[in-house]
Amino acid sequence: MGPKSMPMDEFMSHGLPLLDRDVGERIEVAASKGNVLRYVCVVEGSRYFSVYIYVNDPN
Repeated sequence: MGPKSMPMDEFMSHGLPLLDRDVGERIEVAASKGNVLRYVCVVEGSRYFSVYIYVNDPN
């Protein structure tokens, strides 16, 4: 989901709520198991990076 797949106004009105719902469900599942979600960013050099959500035990 990005600017090449849909216009910005469509993303804001339809795409973003879908992403919010998905993340909300992931938060609920993690919390039910005593875990939390963490955003992780890995940077390699000056051109490559990746960002993802990691399920983590807060203890």
